[in-house]
Amino acid sequence: MPGFLTNGLPFSTFLSPRMLVPVDTNLPRGEAPQSVAASLVQIAGMYAEVASNQAALAGTEATSHRLGGYINIPSLSTPVGGEYSLTLVNNLITPQYIAVGGFPQVAMLSRDNTGGIVTNAHPPVMSARMELIEHGLDVGHAHWLWVNAGHSPLNGTMIVVWHL
Repeated sequence: MPGFLTNGLPFSTFLSPRMLVPVDTNLPRGEAPQSVAASLVQIAGMYAEVASNQAALAGTEATSHRLGGYINIPSLSTPVGGEYSLTLVNNLITPQYIAVGGFPQVAMLSRDNTGGIVTNAHPPVMSARMELIEHGLDVGHAHWLWVNAGHSPLNGTMIVVWHL
């Protein structure tokens, strides 16, 4: 079954700030609205907010008191099955934020991971990749635990992107 972009939609050579992109809200218990539209300017604004705020990292604890940002992990060596934990200290994680079900969105991505890609797999897969397996919140703190769920050790600089 083709996806919604493979059904012959025209390709635009001009992007307008008024164009909209469909977005799922993922609200709990099917609360409305389940889908909304975001403008290209809103998406660019969220990127700018995250990209302009590097959290200060000390050991496995990063500090930032902003709505979003990134954490540069300069050297992460993790064997297959190895775990890496990280704590974000953020005073915007309040009792009220937790009470309404708030939880930071987070992703760990490679900057210069030497794990590489398994090219003989169908489709090709990352031979070293970090997968989020646990997350938790306390007032002022978000806690994350990743595991190397790939096929080879991870060695390199990683980046964690987050947003409240």
